Amino acid sequence: MFAYIIRRILQLIPVLLLISLLVFLMLHFIPGDPAVIVAGLEAPIEVVESIRVELGLDKPLHVQYMGFLGKILKADLGTSIRTGSPVAQEIAERFP
Repeated sequence: MFAYIIRRILQLIPVLLLISLLVFLMLHFIPGDPAVIVAGLEAPIEVVESIRVELGLDKPLHVQYMGFLGKILKADLGTSIRTGSPVAQEIAERFP
């Protein structure tokens, strides 16, 4: 029984990695630039570039993905663009 549970958990790891990769890629390939959204449509290019660096969007995709995985493993879901509060807190507030 214990071996079965361990085997199922080990089978779950690639599935979770694939799901995380799909979510990451979907976020990167949707139209619009997150730095422009955060800065505002009328923001100067220098401000947009500084936000892009702050968010790590200037790094290669594989480096961004590794950072994404690292934050997920630490339960750091980032901050909401809309409210500025931690996303984990926003989710916790909406669960009963």
